Amino acid sequence: MSDYTGKSLDLSAYSNVGGFYVKNDVFIFGDAETIVRGSLTSGDISTFSEVQVKDFTSFLSGSSPRAYNGFYNNDGSLFYLITEGLNSAAHEFIQISGGSSYSIGNTEDASYQYGGDTGGRVYTSGYFNSDGTAIIVLAFNRIRRYPLSTPYDLSTIGSQSVLLITDIPNTPVTSASYFTIDSVNHTKIYLLDSSTRIAYEHQIDADFDLSSVNYNSITAVDIDTSDVGSSSNSIAYQQENNALYVYDIIDNVVRQFSSFPDPVTPPAGTISEKASGDNYVTLTWMNSLGGWEYWTFTSRHSYGDDVQDLGIIERDIFQDWDSGFINGQSEREVLGKDVTPFTVLRSQALTKEQVNVIKNIRSAIKVQVVTDSGFTTVIVDAGSFTYRTDKEKNILIEFTIRYPRTQVQKL
Repeated sequence: MSDYTGKSLDLSAYSNVGGFYVKNDVFIFGDAETIVRGSLTSGDISTFSEVQVKDFTSFLSGSSPRAYNGFYNNDGSLFYLITEGLNSAAHEFIQISGGSSYSIGNTEDASYQYGGDTGGRVYTSGYFNSDGTAIIVLAFNRIRRYPLSTPYDLSTIGSQSVLLITDIPNTPVTSASYFTIDSVNHTKIYLLDSSTRIAYEHQIDADFDLSSVNYNSITAVDIDTSDVGSSSNSIAYQQENNALYVYDIIDNVVRQFSSFPDPVTPPAGTISEKASGDNYVTLTWMNSLGGWEYWTFTSRHSYGDDVQDLGIIERDIFQDWDSGFINGQSEREVLGKDVTPFTVLRSQALTKEQVNVIKNIRSAIKVQVVTDSGFTTVIVDAGSFTYRTDKEKNILIEFTIRYPRTQVQKL
């Protein structure tokens, strides 16, 4: 159990908190069109003192922009804003100079629109690798690495490489994961599963090559749900002070934990190696707060198609011009066929807490299947949900999703 220190920061005075970031006792977070910068004393979150509130209205474009989060270069002389665009606004990285060490300046040096890379998902947090030649970010179950041909220069950004969290053995594949990296050596990545409150640590090289993750060094730490609250939204880790910060979006509070003292066994429902083929289906759905949850189902599923006629016409049979129509005989023709693929999803063994997350799919106004290439919107048959309990008293869920229909033939 990771120990809750009893230290916390109440953010209820701020209207629209996004992600947050900490380095060298500088603590920042997004709040609507602003980034709030404060200072800590020896990593103590309860000592937070607001130092700067930077309004980014003039930097943001579109009808509903938001300054979601940000991060610094190695010496704090450059700030990199992560924006969230709603409606017609763009998702962007914006490089900003002109400030003193770990302050936020006023000059936009470069920008990059990343929304097309993420399917419209916002990056919850961002970091550099050890030498500034790559930006490391996460959006919806995917860690992405953008190379920079010139260190810390956003104008030299290259094509991304991608690592699915679900490709990492022993890492949870339940609800949306958030991540941070160690703030000193930049050689460890920490993932938080927001449903099970399990945090996972992985070793990685200083270049942050996503193909080199050392899965054998995993550490899993159970963060007490009663301390974390009902919905974790962001995490940050300050290695210098052994402090793990977890944001509870419901209570609008950041709580501080002593980080990773006690390894624990991964919870039921995780996998020890990458699931493959048709037994690996990830759903994402919009929750009641407007955010996105996700879950990966790794059991044995069933697949099929519902086929329907577009219509049938019946007509008399014409023999020839001399005989005309054949009396009393007719023929029927199908105008076309509609095919609606469906999948019957079956969960792995679940706890009651995990079931409480998944069952909200029934009332979600939008549900999508996550693929390597993007997202496919599906319909959930709410009435198809069934529950049963195995001999270990774990709960198993089964329900049906339907994919967009297609017309395979048409006259």
